Amino acid sequence: MVRIARPATPPAALAQATVQKFIAASAAYKANPATAPKPKRPSGYRTSDLLAVFDAHFHAKCYLTEQKFGNSYEMDVDHFVPVSHDPSRVLDWT
Repeated sequence: MVRIARPATPPAALAQATVQKFIAASAAYKANPATAPKPKRPSGYRTSDLLAVFDAHFHAKCYLTEQKFGNSYEMDVDHFVPVSHDPSRVLDWT
């Protein structure tokens, strides 16, 4: 795995109100899927500021396979914990 030092402050794209609302709704759904509605993921989180952070801190590499890309725009953003196992973390910077 690629060792990274992720900045403590997430990119501005993840601080958008729609993203924060999704994160809160996902946590509520995870806590009680029987009563909370399944949240719909926002479509606009893959922005240039987020991808620039990936270029700088992930070195435009897949953190699992270390496959090198020209830049993060060519990559699919993925998660160490699959979203299918924990949808509340889909936009979690930590």
